[in-house]
Amino acid sequence: MYQFWNKKNWNYKKYKAAQIALNKRKIKTTWVTAKDIEFISQFIKGSGICHGARNGFEVREFNKYVKTIGTDISDTALRYGLIQWDFHKQNPEWIGKFDFVYTNSFDHSYNPELVFRVFMEQLKKGGKCIIHTSDKMETILHGYPGDCFGATKQELIKMLGGEFYTFKNKNIYIITK
Repeated sequence: MYQFWNKKNWNYKKYKAAQIALNKRKIKTTWVTAKDIEFISQFIKGSGICHGARNGFEVREFNKYVKTIGTDISDTALRYGLIQWDFHKQNPEWIGKFDFVYTNSFDHSYNPELVFRVFMEQLKKGGKCIIHTSDKMETILHGYPGDCFGATKQELIKMLGGEFYTFKNKNIYIITK
């Protein structure tokens, strides 16, 4: 496993600035596809939340199947109908509220164990936590503060547990509460 931010270089202000800069640089791009969301939607029901949703694409796609809201750390969030929120922080109003929590931004976490715990707390009993990654997560650019966490499939399976799927060369981890 690899983490850019550590005790030696940790600074929340720099982390947040790096995430906002990355968001703004990539604001018109999406990594996830409509077909990805359609595939994932077979595993979910009810309502959910997408964390790290940049321009809201995932939220709009999920809303074709289930009621979904989205968050992003950047100040661009409101422009795309999202809530400006750092997914490391728990919102007390969201505890036990959702049938699913989705992210394809897990590699943006400075503390993946904390984020995973936050996501799991947001789920209703029987809810699904969905972590969507690529194999590139294993070959993270060391020294880059934006995509600041990297892990192999095996390391993520060990950390997260749950079920593992590959769809169109992307990795999907689904963990049931």
